Amino acid sequence: MKRYSAFGLGHAAFSLVATMSLYGVGCTGESTSAAVLQEANLGQAEQYAGTGGDPGTHNHFRPHCFWDHAFQQTARDLADDRIVDKDGTLPSMPYMSYLSDPTCRKEALEILIGCALSEGRTAIDHEDSDKVYEGELGFDGDWLEQPLSEKGRQRVTACMIQRLNAFGIEMQILLYTLPEFPADANALQMYPVPESQAWGNLFDSTVDLNPTHNPNMATLPAFDAYVCRDVGLYDCEVADINYTLGRICDNGSTTCGLTHFEQCNNQCPHADPGLCSLWDRRMFSSTPDDEFCDPH
Repeated sequence: MKRYSAFGLGHAAFSLVATMSLYGVGCTGESTSAAVLQEANLGQAEQYAGTGGDPGTHNHFRPHCFWDHAFQQTARDLADDRIVDKDGTLPSMPYMSYLSDPTCRKEALEILIGCALSEGRTAIDHEDSDKVYEGELGFDGDWLEQPLSEKGRQRVTACMIQRLNAFGIEMQILLYTLPEFPADANALQMYPVPESQAWGNLFDSTVDLNPTHNPNMATLPAFDAYVCRDVGLYDCEVADINYTLGRICDNGSTTCGLTHFEQCNNQCPHADPGLCSLWDRRMFSSTPDDEFCDPH
């Protein structure tokens, strides 16, 4: 099976629909062809069995689901307590009924819980036909017993940023963060191209939200998301392709919450110590090399 990257979306998308080039850099309008692709089966993130399996995950998270203030407010609220009660049930999430796209409920919770909880851990949504969400990556498994930790808030935020994909196309990526959650040698062999790094903290953002979508209040970005493109994109000569930014948002807004720092390096790109503390817990993404460096 051919597997494609997150920021290397350009070649994969171009091989499917050439008109995706209309997206351009950042937050441009959605073309008809891209809209059709977004209706494709988004799939489920694959579970990694720990040995002999694929350690990667998918980045099929549609940005309008992520940036929706109803989800952002829900995520903030969930972080302030253990994510489930003693019966493994998620608490009431009243703002989720205000999602502008009702199909985002499952997608957003799948990504949030998959990023935070470890394999074998689950959370049940009694408000949605007892839907069971499974842990996958485990960037803060302690959220089952206590509020989301400071480190967990940063890791889980960065994990969700890395799994955004404006086209809704399921692609394979390897996520890890240093120094607590490094990728092992076998995983890095399977995902040899360093692709991008992301960081931020949606849970502690002080941006006023509008979770009920009052039309009299502008829907601004809920927090600042930071991304840089890693050396692998430059080595493969795909770093300058416009799609590398196009995946991060899809609502036509020019204020999609993304701050982009071009090529990643070993120094924090901020002067603000608070922002550098977020950078210290950035999420790394690597991709398989299947077709990644193919200019055609």
